[in-house]
Amino acid sequence: MAALTDDRRITRVTGDYSSHGVKASTTIYAGAFVGDDGSGWARGLAAADPFLGISYERVDNSAGANGAKSVRVERSGRILHAVTGATDQSSVGTAVYASDDQTLTTTSTSNTLIGTIDSWDTAAGLPVVQYDCVATD
Repeated sequence: MAALTDDRRITRVTGDYSSHGVKASTTIYAGAFVGDDGSGWARGLAAADPFLGISYERVDNSAGANGAKSVRVERSGRILHAVTGATDQSSVGTAVYASDDQTLTTTSTSNTLIGTIDSWDTAAGLPVVQYDCVATD
């Protein structure tokens, strides 16, 4: 095989993914924070659920039984996301919690730990959140 002489496009597969059976009568949206319902089934995260990751895809199991469909989640990574209670660069290192499938906060009470604020994007005025379900098990 000859060496490259120009740019090429490759498909990158990054991150740490896993798949979980979806709870009956549940839809999980792409980009949702996903939690374990306490019985081992994935659902859009509810406060205090164990954190499974961020949904890679939308899965509609609204007409299915427990586990009839599975959702692929990214277990760790970094996202640019609003966090209630995070105001600026001084928030770096602060623990981040999810209170539902789309809301992040610095308030720990009754919420689910998902990671920490890794850095602050001054152009966007938002924190970069490092999340990792392994570190929160």
